[in-house]
Amino acid sequence: MQYVLKITTLGVKHHVFRVVSVDGMADVEHVLNLCDLSFAYAGYNTKELYFARNHESYRALSLDTAHEDHEHYGPTGKEHSPFWEDTVDLNALQINAVRLLEDKAAAVGRFDALIESMQTQLVQSAGQAQGTALMGSASDSCDVHPGEQQGARFKFIYCLNGVQHLVEIMTSSEKLKCFLPATLMGEGLIIDSDENKPLSCEMINECLDAQEGNEQLDDGLSLKDCTSRMRALGAMRNTDNISNAIVKAGAAPLKFKAE
Repeated sequence: MQYVLKITTLGVKHHVFRVVSVDGMADVEHVLNLCDLSFAYAGYNTKELYFARNHESYRALSLDTAHEDHEHYGPTGKEHSPFWEDTVDLNALQINAVRLLEDKAAAVGRFDALIESMQTQLVQSAGQAQGTALMGSASDSCDVHPGEQQGARFKFIYCLNGVQHLVEIMTSSEKLKCFLPATLMGEGLIIDSDENKPLSCEMINECLDAQEGNEQLDDGLSLKDCTSRMRALGAMRNTDNISNAIVKAGAAPLKFKAE
């Protein structure tokens, strides 16, 4: 499967997000590395994924979804609130945690296999009717604003160096028009180059505060630069890197025999 993912940084006062295209055939860690490059993050190995195990936890995790108040008319009035300023209390939810630093086998597993397994668990827990809605469909439009449609897409939390990101699968298909790694949309220019200030919500806020009023940066994000970084890494790991990753996971190295 090929995916369009929307990744929104949580716990910050500025709206920072990327919409990227990735190939689900790539391993989990590689896909996350591509997502990191779309933000221009420095290299961090503390990559963690959190998936809701039931419908209640899924609703709590989906900060960008406007929940309706059925005792009144329409949404609660928070459909356009800055949801990115909040974070998810993961300790209060029933979740499946995948910590790639500890689980090397998960790190080199296929991304689409992980997503499918987590979707299946949620469907079984939430019930078929709710589960189908949670998984969404390949025909969903790429709407980057909160609203009813966003509540019908599968979401999870990606935590990098302690910073939470809400990841939404906007589109999934056997074949997308843009199947190479690419940044399709984005906002919030992150400069993560100071070794004395590693990635954190405070660092992101300081970085974007410093950019306010800078006319050279007001034009926003260079999607071409973001995409160039992603494509320099490649859609998949090469053979040597795959072998090294498998060895780290505890398996024997790959050996290819020419016939």
